[in-house]
Formats: sequence, C-alpha cells, structure tokens
Amino acid sequence: MKKININRNELVRVLSDGGVFAGRNRAITALNNIRVTTKDGRIRIESSSDNNYIKVYGVCLDGTEDMSFCVSPKEITTYLKLVADPEVTLSFDEEKSMLKVKHSHGSTKTPTYDPNEFPLMNVQSLSEPNVLPANILTTWLNTAQKFIMTKNVGTALGGVNLRASDGKLTVVGADNGLIYMSDCNFNTNSDFNVVIPEDGTKVMAAMCAGATEVELSMAENAIIVKNEDFALYARLVDVKYPALHRLASHKGQTSFTVNATTFRQAVNRILSQTANEENRIKVAINENELVMCYDFPQEGKHVEEVVTCSCPNFETQVTVNVNYLLMALSNIADEDIVFYHDDNERSPFFFESIGENFTSVILLGTMV
Repeated sequence: MKKININRNELVRVLSDGGVFAGRNRAITALNNIRVTTKDGRIRIESSSDNNYIKVYGVCLDGTEDMSFCVSPKEITTYLKLVADPEVTLSFDEEKSMLKVKHSHGSTKTPTYDPNEFPLMNVQSLSEPNVLPANILTTWLNTAQKFIMTKNVGTALGGVNLRASDGKLTVVGADNGLIYMSDCNFNTNSDFNVVIPEDGTKVMAAMCAGATEVELSMAENAIIVKNEDFALYARLVDVKYPALHRLASHKGQTSFTVNATTFRQAVNRILSQTANEENRIKVAINENELVMCYDFPQEGKHVEEVVTCSCPNFETQVTVNVNYLLMALSNIADEDIVFYHDDNERSPFFFESIGENFTSVILLGTMV
C-alpha cells in the first residue's frame, strides 16, 4: 500500500484546479475521473474534456511514494473541505483498486481506476512560448468574457478573440452594442488570430489569477498557457472572428474627461427610472457638460442628468442603450473616465483606460 502525505489545503487546491474538466464527457468514462500522479515529492492532477486538458502540480510532504491512479474527484474534494486537520494521508491499494483518505477523526474509501485508460492529449507547441505577466491575461479574460454573446456559443462572438501582430497582443470581446479591446507589447516570431471558447476562457482566467508570469504559445488547434505550477491546453473555435479591430481606427478625435463616480451615479439614477421595454437615453454634448435625458411618454417619464466635464459644444446628440453604458462604465476602474467622440450621431463612444503595461478601449455603439 502506497501513501501520499500532503497538506489538506494543498490537496484541495490541486484537486479543484486540476479536476475542473472532470465529469464533462459522459461518453468517455475515463474522462469523468482525474489522473493522480506522484513523483519526486510532487503531485500532478490531470483532467480532460472534449475540448480542454489541464494538469496542475502541488507539493507533497515527506514520506510520499511514487504512484499513479485515476479517481473521481468530486466526493473526495467535498469530503476534504469538511476535514479540520491541516494534513491528511492518502493510501493507495493497487491490488484492490481502492483509495483511502485518512485524518485524525476518521477516513473514507473510494474506488480507483486504471491510469492507462486516461486518454492523453498530446498537444505540441508550434510557436515559441512568450512570457507574459499573468495579471494582464487575468484582467483581459475576466473583462472580455462579460462581453461575449453567450447566446451564440459556437459562433465567433461566443468566445474571446486573441491575436498577435505587429508586436502587439490584443484581446477582443464583443456583444450586440459593446466591443472591448485591450493590447500590450508582445514580441513573437509568429502572428496568430484565434477564438477561445467561453469554457476555456473562464478556466484560463482562474489559473492565471494565482500566477505571476505565464508562458503563452500556440498549437495547431489549441492555445497553451503554462508555468511551473500548471499547464492548460484549450481547444480553439474553428471560426474566423469579425474584423472588429478596424473600428478602432475610427476613434473619435475629441476627448473628454469625466469623474468616474459622478458619471456612474448619474447613469444609475437614470437606469432606476427606465422601463424594462425602453432603455434608450439621449446624450447631448454641450460646452463643459454632458447632458443625458430619458423620455418615456407612455408613463409621463422625463429624467435629465447633467455631468460637468471639459468639452466643446457639439450640435448633435446621440442615442445609446443605458444598460450597455453602465456595463461599459462598470468595467473601467480609473478614477477619471476618458472617452472620445466625433460630431456625428452614428459615431460610437470610445472609453479608454490605461492599465499597468496595457491599454483598454471599450466601444459603445449608438442607436438610431
């Protein structure tokens, strides 16, 4: 009988992160399980689905032996979260194909399966890996996935677009009336333009959140993000993303700076008075002030908010969706909000935010 001695929190972490894809493919029994491997004092947890594969590493305590087996992670993880001991012991009986989890007040047993039945996903990197600050990817992916059209999963707009060209790495997420774009310097010998599906986007963001740096590279049909603690292979959507980045070249020439808190409060007040079936508001840009109006004659509603800002007088006014406007504002963390516009009722608003080593732009489309 072989033993694994490990910190309980460390075991819960690797089981939760490494088992994220387990149980998502009922057609292949082995994929309902994780593969656990210990070697040289480290533990590796692997899980896979039709579209993704992940392996997560952890550190074991002294006395851990080398072994490999497959097991269902759900029951073990749930059980461990109710254990108070800082350390636990796992005993693997290879002859009986059983795993025993023991702590100071009790134990539980669960069946194991042949690790050789776990299918390998051998994804070879075709491009040289490039090191990237993990916080940039985390910020990008967490923001971009809010903009993707979840009702159109399987299409290009059901995922996040990631592209590298001209020394820049750019991410794009789009909805009906919003486009989110952010970029940073990225020196690579090979350009790419891919779409990461929603499932892979969420897991990638979660894994990068706990890292300092990650390596990003491309395979024939997958994106690879890894460091010494994990490796994630996310299959890509085989569709071409619309050339939304071309809209950025039409960025308004006149910029305005507005206090973010004041702006959000004004928009929230208008939103509180809008009817569910009518969310259009009119925005007029006067000299040194931004005027937002909401009219719903059927209910005798008229709401007006004035926000002070330094801007010239435009003779036109635009119509925008107040929900989209608030969504755009909620994804900008700056104290002041800089936005751009032209004297054209069809020109979108461009909200710009400068992050650490990257720049983001959100486009809010105008309505007719």
